Amino acid sequence: MPELSRRRLSTRRKLLFAATTLTVVLGLLEAGSRLLLDLGANVPWERHQRLVQVLGLPALNEILVPDPELFWKLRPGLRHYPLSGQIADSAPFAFSVSTDDRGLRPCPPGAAPQWRVVFVGDSCTFGLGVDDDQTFPALVQRRLAGVECVNLGVPGYSAYQGRLLLSRLALDRPPEVVVIAFGFNDDKAWDARGDLEHAKLLAASRSGLGRCLRCVELLARVLPRVRGTPAPATSGPRPRLTDPEFQAELRAMIGWCRQRNATPLLVLWPHRSQFADEGLFPKQAALLEVAESERVAVVDLLAACRVSGGADLFLDVIHANRRGCEAIADVLVPILEYVRRKPPDRNEQPTSAEG
Repeated sequence: MPELSRRRLSTRRKLLFAATTLTVVLGLLEAGSRLLLDLGANVPWERHQRLVQVLGLPALNEILVPDPELFWKLRPGLRHYPLSGQIADSAPFAFSVSTDDRGLRPCPPGAAPQWRVVFVGDSCTFGLGVDDDQTFPALVQRRLAGVECVNLGVPGYSAYQGRLLLSRLALDRPPEVVVIAFGFNDDKAWDARGDLEHAKLLAASRSGLGRCLRCVELLARVLPRVRGTPAPATSGPRPRLTDPEFQAELRAMIGWCRQRNATPLLVLWPHRSQFADEGLFPKQAALLEVAESERVAVVDLLAACRVSGGADLFLDVIHANRRGCEAIADVLVPILEYVRRKPPDRNEQPTSAEG
């Protein structure tokens, strides 16, 4: 065989060997990253489903559907869907849920509304345990003539999900007021990733690169170590939102309001144990810091509920019962009447609004 032919054959074999080796290595990386990262699975939705079952209200999963960005959302088009169960050590309860075509829990329509209030929050704003017309957004609308209330509360939501849902809200005109209530889900821990990290993984899974080569995420975690910078710790659970992340989401919602000339109101939502203990939870303290720095008014439901019924206003540790929703509406109605009558100066110092 001529020398040139032997050299060409040797080169082809080397290239074939290199290509085969590269394919095997990439395949192993892909398989390993699938096991280690579970990229593409809606892990937050799976975690929330299991949590709801453990807490004692598995029927709640029947009114929720997965969402690729929000993790989950309310099922649209429900009409007085019956739910029953309990939350942790609460007494058994039963209620019904309706949703509109957008997947929002409706408030009873009023006559010729000229003013709009959006309530964004978690299961407390949603009204877990009470019927549609007994949620505090519905009670506020019933008591304020000419006001339309939009309930964006969804069970299990963090401030990240609430901010995203608010940004996706399609309205013919912006609201005059946005009432923001978060804190308890944000502090919960599912695994070693927070909501923002899970959102990035889901976004990557929807891209061509994420679907074809899951090892990209694994390499992204390894490269910081190669460069000499520490990689984020992933050995133990972390909050769905750290305090700085929680505060950033609150500020983003406040910014959304100000861009639309809407007045933001932050809600300090109570935990039942706080009626006997004066201490604040970390996310409550973080919320007050944002209110002070952003000069936003705080609706202090902890102080208001302490004097109007305390623990008797709640069906479990955080969810208001029917009487509790009425007490919360009693607090909010005069505040909203004041804002409608005389919009506050945005340069004012924040106030603690207790009704």
